[in-house]
Amino acid sequence: MSTVHPPHTTVEALLADGTTVELRPLGPDDHRAVLDLHTEGMSQESRRLRFFGVSRNAPQQAADRLCGPSRTGLLALGAWAGEELVGEADCELLDDPPETAELALAVADRWHHRGVATLLLEHLVHAARAAGVRFFEADTLFGNRAVHQVFFGPLIVLGLGGTAADVLADRTARLSPSSEHDLAAMVSELRIAPLLFGQHGAPAVDRLHRPRRPPHLGPRRHRAEDARLTDRRRDSPHRQASRPVMGPAGGDWNVASRPCTHDAEASRSQWAKWRA
Repeated sequence: MSTVHPPHTTVEALLADGTTVELRPLGPDDHRAVLDLHTEGMSQESRRLRFFGVSRNAPQQAADRLCGPSRTGLLALGAWAGEELVGEADCELLDDPPETAELALAVADRWHHRGVATLLLEHLVHAARAAGVRFFEADTLFGNRAVHQVFFGPLIVLGLGGTAADVLADRTARLSPSSEHDLAAMVSELRIAPLLFGQHGAPAVDRLHRPRRPPHLGPRRHRAEDARLTDRRRDSPHRQASRPVMGPAGGDWNVASRPCTHDAEASRSQWAKWRA
């Protein structure tokens, strides 16, 4: 197995927001800082995404692994803002497949979306490639979108929504941009695909449907159409005195009429004032 030799110098680099950080290999003296990064710098949800669970021992084990005695095949870099460790990236060579290293990242919550992970990954990959590494692997949870963005760029994810998304976990993903063929194939990969292709006489859905008009007309269109309907009712010999009732329901505007007991002329007057 190849040996990864970490760089011996500290490198200063700029983050996306212009902040200067220092990048250097992690060593035994950084054990406390690595432990603080995973316990104080990261929320419970961030630790769950990083360690695939909520084990209380995971931060201690990570600090022991990254800052323990030097061992062949492990490279760990830390990003420092002053005396604070704001992120770390590490890779470890695998026995199988050859020339492959497994990647892992951790960034303090308040330093997210500032380019820390991307910067660490660039320097880590450069050092690993110099040691003969040609391939990298990384295990991530499906919902860890921030890490997916760093590793792969934008993703297109298709699946069930609502509570079914958590219960059934029926999802599929592609890198963006993707062809229409790939997008149609995503539908076929879902476990619910047979329901979409037509069951018990139901028509199949159009897998590449492109709506020709916005699905929601909006309140102005509804108000105009309701005014025209009201005018037609008023001109009808069989009309019944009514007043409009409008209100938000499910994000759209629903229009209805209900009978009123008072004078029809007064009702039209109220309607005219409301429209104005």
